Amino acid sequence: MLINSMEKKSKEIGIPVEVKCIPAELFVEERERIGDYDYVLLAPQVRHYKGAVEEAIKKYPKIRLSIIDPLTFALVKGDELVMRVIEELGIKG
Repeated sequence: MLINSMEKKSKEIGIPVEVKCIPAELFVEERERIGDYDYVLLAPQVRHYKGAVEEAIKKYPKIRLSIIDPLTFALVKGDELVMRVIEELGIKG
């Protein structure tokens, strides 16, 4: 639901955003593709993976990492989350 909300808001403002949800247990497989990402968001319940993700992205300085605020996650505020990501990446619409 959060992803749908993020994608909907990005379409509304005319900024294409690809959002991908990966189960934490599949992160090891996804590490090989992490260089293709601009931003990694961790759900609050998997914030303990932050160190592993930081290790995986350290050779890609352009990639940003953030843990989703628990309230934003619980209330499915994908619209606010995508706007924050777009702003942090400096994307102009």
